[in-house]
Amino acid sequence: MKDQEIIRYLRRGSTLQRNQATKALLEQNFANMCKIVLAYSASSAETESNATELFRDSFVALYRTLQNPQWSLQSSQLSTYFYSIAQRIQSKKLQNRRKTLFNFGDISPKHEQKVSQEVYEETLSRSEKVQTLQHAIVKLDPKCQELIKEHYYSDASWKEIAEDEQSAPGAIRKKAFKCIQKLRSIYSTLKNPRNDQ
Repeated sequence: MKDQEIIRYLRRGSTLQRNQATKALLEQNFANMCKIVLAYSASSAETESNATELFRDSFVALYRTLQNPQWSLQSSQLSTYFYSIAQRIQSKKLQNRRKTLFNFGDISPKHEQKVSQEVYEETLSRSEKVQTLQHAIVKLDPKCQELIKEHYYSDASWKEIAEDEQSAPGAIRKKAFKCIQKLRSIYSTLKNPRNDQ
């Protein structure tokens, strides 16, 4: 089912049409929901149920958006838009979960110390990874640094970057792919330095 058809059915279709549109949206996006859940969780247990919950929450948010007659799908595909909604929701859930970890309530002092140590170690680990990534980016050539910062930090699309560079989007993507490969290599070397003694 095409994007515009899904949007039309969800906005003002019959019950049968809305059900068909929902089913099509689920079939097109459920694998991505699982990827998002796995990316934000420490274990893969209950991935399917969490992905189902994430789909439901994202669907509700999309449905509310579609009720605004002024809204229209711009340049992206519906699945891309839906994916961004899901990522935002999952990120907020993770932030809320972290906040509740710091609100210990009736937890015993011994358990409180263990939980706080786990949160501290997780935060430290993420901080170290970010720091290593930043060091790796600095080691790239200036063109690669700029490309990565524009796309991943400023959310510029490949098309926008290509227009700024007066180049073809395909050429920019190819260059970005090479830059990412270099970045991965540098990151891996920084993360796991060899002991040449």
